This record gives sequence, C-alpha cells and structure tokens, in this order.
Amino acid sequence: MVVGLVQVARLGGESLRVVSAAREAARAAAVTTDDDEVRRTALSSGLEGSRTEVLVDREGGVGTPVTVRVAYRVPAAPPILSWLMPAEITLRAEATMRQETG
Repeated sequence: MVVGLVQVARLGGESLRVVSAAREAARAAAVTTDDDEVRRTALSSGLEGSRTEVLVDREGGVGTPVTVRVAYRVPAAPPILSWLMPAEITLRAEATMRQETG
C-alpha cells in the first residue's frame, strides 16, 4: 500500500511538471515563431525528450492565440505493482497565449 501511495504522489509531481512545461512552452511560442525553440523550452522543465510530444497550434500572427499541447508518457508502475497499474500513463496539458510576434 505504501508503494502505491508513493506512485500516486510521483504521478502528481509529474503532472505538475507537464503543466509547467506547457505554460513555459506557450510563453516561448508567444514570443518566437521557432517551434524547435518551443520544444526545447518544454523539455527544459525536466521532461525526457523521448517520452515527450510537443504540438504547437498557431492561428495567424500578432494578437492571435497560440496553443501548446504537451503529452508525456510516464512509466507508471514498478514491477511489484504491474498487476495493478498500466506500464505507463500519458499525462497531457495545454496552454494558450496571445502571440506577440509573427
């Protein structure tokens, strides 16, 4: 039971990290049109690149919204709990800001 509680707490922390990555990446997307820079910004939150997907959705130029969606595949269960939890869980977050360049 203690291991399960630790896993839930860890997933909660990872979820906060994904939300933070989406916000930081949306801010970067608002001030640059370089989507590679936006991805680097999202990954700077400590997310593992091979497990992270970053999508940038722009709707025009200055003053229009830009939305960044971050999906992060987290290994969910240690071997002792593999019968109870899936091997990995995908955490998702998105953030939208007004473009300042473009």
